[in-house]
Amino acid sequence: MSCIHCDNKNKGITTTAFPCLCDEFVFPDPPDIGAGLTTLPRQIASFPEFRRAMLHQLKTEAVNIIDKNNQKVTVLPFAGWRARDKNDLGIMLLEMWAYVCDSISFYDEVIADESYVERPVSRELVLHTNLELVHQTILLFSINGE
Repeated sequence: MSCIHCDNKNKGITTTAFPCLCDEFVFPDPPDIGAGLTTLPRQIASFPEFRRAMLHQLKTEAVNIIDKNNQKVTVLPFAGWRARDKNDLGIMLLEMWAYVCDSISFYDEVIADESYVERPVSRELVLHTNLELVHQTILLFSINGE
């Protein structure tokens, strides 16, 4: 499979796992922190990337359980799950967790900037940015909730 934006599809570059290099899923991307930066690019991902990574991992997540015969069994609990309904509780919980991960990674970047870069970030700026994120999230849920 290849995308319309892929430059590799016409060069004959293929692999067995991912025919198109764009199809390979790497999360999180390795950080690229060079010397002399004014801010550290510590935020590994934001809401869409965390959501995509969790949805990608769901189908292959294996869980070991003990069955009624007291035997250890490996199951894929979400292998058959299809989130088709717009009001699916599983998707809502997954998106809430992605929002929490986004907030934590945002504050990780802010704290790293204050700790390692000699320019402290003002608390008012952080508070204002966080309030904007909360407002956008509330707006998003109110639009999708109808």
